[in-house]
Amino acid sequence: ASEDTQLGRFMKQKSEDVLLMELVQKGYDESLYNLEKKYEDFKVKTPIYQVNPIRAKVGKKEGIKTDYRFFAYEYIYDEKTSSSKQKFRGVIRSTSKIVDNRQVATGNTGTTKFYQTSGRKLQTGYLLQQKNDVGVEVSLGYEVGEVGGVYGRIDARLGRYINLKSFFVIIEGGAEMKDYEINSVKYEGVVFAHYGAGIAKGFMITRNIELRPYLSIGKEMASHKDFEKVTDDNGKNLDGINVLYGKGGINLALNLKHNFQIFGGAGYYSFITNVQNSDKDEIELNGDKASWDDIFKDRTGLSTVFGIRIGF
Repeated sequence: ASEDTQLGRFMKQKSEDVLLMELVQKGYDESLYNLEKKYEDFKVKTPIYQVNPIRAKVGKKEGIKTDYRFFAYEYIYDEKTSSSKQKFRGVIRSTSKIVDNRQVATGNTGTTKFYQTSGRKLQTGYLLQQKNDVGVEVSLGYEVGEVGGVYGRIDARLGRYINLKSFFVIIEGGAEMKDYEINSVKYEGVVFAHYGAGIAKGFMITRNIELRPYLSIGKEMASHKDFEKVTDDNGKNLDGINVLYGKGGINLALNLKHNFQIFGGAGYYSFITNVQNSDKDEIELNGDKASWDDIFKDRTGLSTVFGIRIGF
């Protein structure tokens, strides 16, 4: 049917067999990923073949995709027990440069490139063991600025789906209580809540410090027990007023463990629509459609944030 549309004339349509093969392959990839996460026998193990950059002889044959996680171990001989002990040395993740070794029958294959996200300097010969994670990070913190209060965020890795390393989709939210003066009347304890979604990209500055800029868009709402009694120029009340915002920012995180960081950062909130109440009526003040800053003076601006981040 789509071939009859203008778009369909320019797009090559996939056959039912191709679509079925793609569906089966996706199901296989997800099943293998979960098996590698749960069962030791399915976890890929290989030595580091090269450093600067880190490379290893694994690839598409082993099911490797972008941002798959590996732990690096050094084996140290213990004279007391006359045996070698395994010492954890760091965490690396695969980049999008993954070797296609599916047709290679010998051990003379190419290598996959990795980047380090935690730990000490790694050496050639360290053992790599695949340790698949959920790929989700949860941040809890506190914002200070024009928009402030408690803050939470979820970052989900998209690397194995879009073939781009350290790329995230984010969901954020926060809340605070603040006093404001509206039309010369002071309102104590106005409750603000906001939530939004966006994207982020991580850059490892050192082995244990990451810079992560981000962009998001969301909604902020304000409420107060007396807002039902407050009206605009046309008699519309301020109950449930809300507005959309755009936000750009950057966070800097320091590893305390491979999956636990402290972070700090800054973000700029810009409110981009006119104010609406709970009935979706636009609010007007002094003859003009009201912006968020018309009601809550100077709320647009920079906020700093600090907190902790946990990976799963």
